[in-house]
Amino acid sequence: MSSSIPLISRNKRMPTASNGSSSGPGAKDHFLLERIGGSASLKLAVDEFYALLMKDEMLSPFFEGVNIHKIKWHVYNFMSMILTWIPQEIDMSSYIGSRHVRLFDEGLCEVHFDRFATLFVESLRTVDGIATADVEEAANVLTSLRPIFVDGATAARERRETREAIQQRRDKLMRYGIPAVAAVAVIALASIVIKKKK
Repeated sequence: MSSSIPLISRNKRMPTASNGSSSGPGAKDHFLLERIGGSASLKLAVDEFYALLMKDEMLSPFFEGVNIHKIKWHVYNFMSMILTWIPQEIDMSSYIGSRHVRLFDEGLCEVHFDRFATLFVESLRTVDGIATADVEEAANVLTSLRPIFVDGATAARERRETREAIQQRRDKLMRYGIPAVAAVAVIALASIVIKKKK
């Protein structure tokens, strides 16, 4: 599934309109959210999405012990935004990345994002009245976010490798460094004792 919509990036307003224009209030029907049926249809899709997600073996572990109602509210608002208009002041990479640092450190990566996008698209297909073309456009909007998860997973792997390298150095110091220091101290003390005896 290729993306026909450019990657959402820093300092760029991105209207999700079928003609790619900067749609104003008079062209509200061009926004993808309106074309899929507005907030009512999106709410149905989000409800169906979380019903699927909580049964999914790959994604459900990331949501254990969290307030699903709160998460659903965030996802609803986020999807409302990306299916209409991305404000200029929002850097989507930082916006998404900073909110998923813990999950990236727990192993979240682009594979999980692909599954997330697949389930959400499947959820849109269950809502009556949404045209196939609009579902595909929504899929393209989601696909444009994938590089953010690639970068987030890469950064988490680098943090993990850095922590492991630091721990290995500490282990070596404990294993070799401290005994060596102790040996030097013993030799120095022995030298002092010998000199005193002389």
